[in-house]
Amino acid sequence: MKTNTSPEARQTGPFASVSTKSLFYIGCVYVLIAAAAFCLALKPDKHIGFNDFGSFWESGRAASHGLDPYAKYPLTWEFADSAADLNLNPPTVLPLFQAFGAVNAPLSMWLWTFLNAVAFLVAVAALLWRKQWAVPRSHVLWVFLAPTVLDSLVLGQIYLALFAISAAAWLCLERNRPIVAGVLIGLIVVTKPNFGLWPLGLLLAGHRRPAFAAGATAFAMIALSLCLYGSSSYSEWLVAIASHHYAHLNVTEVSLRGFFERLALPTLAHTIPVMLGVGVSAWIWRIRGKAGVADISLLAMSTAILASPLAWCHYTLLIVPGMLGRRLNGPTTAGALLLAIPMFVPLIVLHGLSGTTMQTALADNIYFLGTCLVFLGIGLETLAPPYRRCIGEPAGSAIPSR
Repeated sequence: MKTNTSPEARQTGPFASVSTKSLFYIGCVYVLIAAAAFCLALKPDKHIGFNDFGSFWESGRAASHGLDPYAKYPLTWEFADSAADLNLNPPTVLPLFQAFGAVNAPLSMWLWTFLNAVAFLVAVAALLWRKQWAVPRSHVLWVFLAPTVLDSLVLGQIYLALFAISAAAWLCLERNRPIVAGVLIGLIVVTKPNFGLWPLGLLLAGHRRPAFAAGATAFAMIALSLCLYGSSSYSEWLVAIASHHYAHLNVTEVSLRGFFERLALPTLAHTIPVMLGVGVSAWIWRIRGKAGVADISLLAMSTAILASPLAWCHYTLLIVPGMLGRRLNGPTTAGALLLAIPMFVPLIVLHGLSGTTMQTALADNIYFLGTCLVFLGIGLETLAPPYRRCIGEPAGSAIPSR
């Protein structure tokens, strides 16, 4: 008698009786209920509940009226210390914010939240379907329970849409459609320039078509934004970024620069990220032709997060499509577990350890440490080819490299 040896059948644990599809459907209900709850909590008359989306909406309205899209306006989100959380997305994203700014803020918030939620769910479904639903249940649980997903909904952020674009890019790479994948990667780069290292890494590794397509898309979007808003919009954007000097104090900030700033080591904050970026680029050049496009992409993306001047733990969502269903080594698993810690936990620890050395060593850097471990695990995989085999795939299978 034949035995079912599929990854789905071999899984054990507390959710062994629940299929991957069932977990996905439960996750869909969870995300949609959460999205509705956050929208119902809006208090438009008191400007409460718009959070980051309020900053995006005001930015789009300002751009439509020829005003500074990176200034403070009534719905711009403010922290408890009255510091304005300005829109820090580049001018290339302003047309999107203009479209939502054309609708009244409460309705626009509902549309934004549910469109992001649906995009996320469709992307997860596409990734699971591509792998014939043969994905460990722990991976599915992580995707839905990751605090970055819920926080993106709460904040009205753009990360779930970026997750969907990243997922589409990965699926195109797997189906050997490098040009389309490159266009999608280019859209990510013009939204979060930190990820410019992704197409650069592909280029250094010899994967030219997606790299050139990403570059062409980015240049086209930048040219369009210059025509629509002028060069002054980029000056205003840079000023807004410079004013965000308190960002490194946030526990969700995961860049090397932020880590060393928290340790009051400004020299290292500026030198170590550059050294990491140069070092990884050199390593990618050295292993060109030996590592597949999946390994190069994951290595470049994780490096981009750590080497960024400013990076939030939410950026790790863009790596998830490449990790879903993949056999994870020890460091990557440990990093994923740290990134799964609910965001209220570091805040409680911070409150209990306020002003102590342990604050910086523990609570301040939980998500930074998780990101570092994910980077380390991915880096080790470029040294150990057997790790590159995904669960359920025959040995030697790989994403096409050109």
